[in-house]
Amino acid sequence: MGKSQSGSRQGSVVLLHTLADGAVHLDWMIERAESGSGLITFRLDVGVDLSKAGGFSAERIGDHRREYLAYEGAVSGGRGEVVRIAEFGVLELVESGGGLRVVWARGASGGRMEWSGEQEIGPRWKFVGVVC
Repeated sequence: MGKSQSGSRQGSVVLLHTLADGAVHLDWMIERAESGSGLITFRLDVGVDLSKAGGFSAERIGDHRREYLAYEGAVSGGRGEVVRIAEFGVLELVESGGGLRVVWARGASGGRMEWSGEQEIGPRWKFVGVVC
């Protein structure tokens, strides 16, 4: 069984990342409860909407600094710029070797959203989201 974290004020953001060459993708970052750890980070295709049930594929990339939860602007090293397009309060996070489960509140509606992901091949993951 994986590590479960709940009851804290963890956050999650989706950043629109425009690269220097004009290419764009989304970066989904999820905060762990441990203060010294980086943000779990996935690269998504533009158009993925994490506030709606469904499924998508993602690429797991290296953990990012926690500063990205509140950062918008130029990315160092000429790697483009990021703009926050969504943010969520994480209610529960469960990590296991090849799996991840994230539950968060869906804004003023009071509903909750649950995303479950499994690693497929290498850095590729498949996620399924449901309203709960």
